[in-house]
Amino acid sequence: MNNNQASKNPLWSVPFLSQSSDRGEETKKQEDDNAFIASLMSNKVWLSNKMDWPEFLSVDAINAKISELYPQFSSQFTNLREGYERMWDYLTMEDFRKIVEQVKKEESDTSVYPEMARDAAVREGAALSDQEKEFISRRKQKQKRAFAEFIGEDAASIDERDIPIVGIASSGGGYRAMIGLTGYLDAMKKSGVLDCTMYFTGISGSCWAMSLYYNNCLTNADPVRMKEHFQSRLSTHWANISNFINILTASPEKSKLLLQGAIQRYSQQHGDLSLVDIFGMLMGGTLLTKKTTPPIKEPGNQEGLKQQVKDDNAMEQVDTKRAMHLTEQAVFLEDGSEPLPIYCVVRHDIAYGKTFEERIKELKKMASRNTQEKKELDTLQKKADEFADEQHNDAYQWFEFTPYEMGSEEIEAWIPMWAFGRRFEHGKNLERLPEQTLDILMGMFGSAFAASLVHFYQEIRSFLPSGSLIKIDEAITRYESSMSSYHPISPSSFPNPFYKLSSTYTIQGENKEIKRPEALVDSKELYLMDAGMDNNIPFYPLMRQGRDVDVILAIDLSADIQTATHFDRAESYIKRRGIQGWPTGAGWPKERDNSSEKYPLGSCTIFDSEAQEQVTTTSNTTHTRKHQPITLAYFPFIVNKAFDAEFDPQEEEFCSTWNFVYTPEEVKKVTGLAEANWNDNIEKIRQMLRKTWERKRKERLQEE
Repeated sequence: MNNNQASKNPLWSVPFLSQSSDRGEETKKQEDDNAFIASLMSNKVWLSNKMDWPEFLSVDAINAKISELYPQFSSQFTNLREGYERMWDYLTMEDFRKIVEQVKKEESDTSVYPEMARDAAVREGAALSDQEKEFISRRKQKQKRAFAEFIGEDAASIDERDIPIVGIASSGGGYRAMIGLTGYLDAMKKSGVLDCTMYFTGISGSCWAMSLYYNNCLTNADPVRMKEHFQSRLSTHWANISNFINILTASPEKSKLLLQGAIQRYSQQHGDLSLVDIFGMLMGGTLLTKKTTPPIKEPGNQEGLKQQVKDDNAMEQVDTKRAMHLTEQAVFLEDGSEPLPIYCVVRHDIAYGKTFEERIKELKKMASRNTQEKKELDTLQKKADEFADEQHNDAYQWFEFTPYEMGSEEIEAWIPMWAFGRRFEHGKNLERLPEQTLDILMGMFGSAFAASLVHFYQEIRSFLPSGSLIKIDEAITRYESSMSSYHPISPSSFPNPFYKLSSTYTIQGENKEIKRPEALVDSKELYLMDAGMDNNIPFYPLMRQGRDVDVILAIDLSADIQTATHFDRAESYIKRRGIQGWPTGAGWPKERDNSSEKYPLGSCTIFDSEAQEQVTTTSNTTHTRKHQPITLAYFPFIVNKAFDAEFDPQEEEFCSTWNFVYTPEEVKKVTGLAEANWNDNIEKIRQMLRKTWERKRKERLQEE
């Protein structure tokens, strides 16, 4: 690659990304890798259009510490560095041009994308969608026999109205969460509890697991197949572009499958791709392909790879048009055979943020200010106070994605899932586009790297020298407001379907007015990111009005399992939303006693609510609101001495949130621990569900 080429393409403009004559020498490669990682934080030229760097005095010490703490991190980029040139070569090939033409041509084909024949409109209101209501009915019919069998009762004695509504809330945590959740799913399915659940919510890594579970081509809702899939796929880093290129060049259909989302996003964003989009595309190449294709560097072996792919009959059975879309997961819901998946992301309300604060400082420093500048300063200071109050109360809005709809209860607005990605205005779409692909959504679901500076610090704090923590903590506390609003890597940006909606909405029958953030309804773009930025356990969608969840199975696969504020944030949210029935005081003990137990809660703790069920009927008799007790079963992913006393996922290096390479043995260890932790508590869950069933039956009979 010559200098002229490099100057036209910033991604390749960094010298160590280019090929050199002695590149094969291990010493040289190691030096290049180290330089590559160091530049991620210090080089403002590299990806300058994608990242906005704050003006730190120095980052050398941070770079050195990361290299020291994560020596494997730099080595994982070896194939990435080598693959950039191959990727560029591929993008200039005639084959790629043909794929782009095919994708663009198919976008208007209603036989490929039926949604292209339909317009979409925003649905406003608190009610569940008609599709979800129909699903609930089908699921309850399916659950009757499964629930009776699990609690040891005759199915004839079970009234569907008394069956506890159970929701799974599974946390984020990268591959650790994805693999660990798979182990829990396997054990839950074998024990019969999964057939008793109505909802399945996830964040980040758990969303990746859900994307695979509800995939009728790869796993067909079989956790055993998921485990086998991970054992064959996770030994190669998602950022290994050489491996990604091997898959693309081996099969034209596979190429179109994996590139259609990126091609659509490139057009949607007027000739640009975000880092989150690229991440999603590469994750799709790792997780949504059938089998590992060994890296082949010699051109002569490409024919062998093509034959290998052709001989893989399972690969040829993939529906390259619809398997990559979230709406396709509805096939598992048609007969009520599986719980409804709910994928969670958040919008960070940073309408003013750092730029706003810096402008105030700039105006204050001016020796003389004219009338206009004084007026601007007064206005900004008032807005700063408003922003501080808003940030304290509702800095994040939660958005949910299901095979039916996407939207947010906090703004009471929803659109069909197949319409996400279209431009909207005043509640109606302005264009018809194919549904957004699953790999792009997976990038958004797991975009933890789009965190604020405070979240970055919280993630690495436990690895920093204790002597430096006091000073760093003081600095973080002092600047937490601006650092919480600052995202070095931009979140995913999509056309905002709620653009130009009214900033207020009155819920029918309640005379309750919902205020929508003006920064949201006035923006043409909707920025969404990993929901773990707010709360790493997705309790909130399960408490949505109309879902009436009785029991939450919280699977906590987080890294900071005892110190995270999951439960505190949940209680704060519940108070703001006026939700009743939450088990107050749930979570880890605030103060540790003198017990020698490392994890005082154990592998499962039941938190019961003291609230009683009530039904409030408003003046509008068509609307009732239930306030009911919620029972929480909390499963922290911790060591199980009977399974392996030496394996603690909270301390094991390969279980780090930022590790994206797992050996088959490590996959087995993580899933095995999750299964053991679930199996140890089956009787506890059985008693909890029976108790809830008996309570609901008693209350129903009393009312009758």
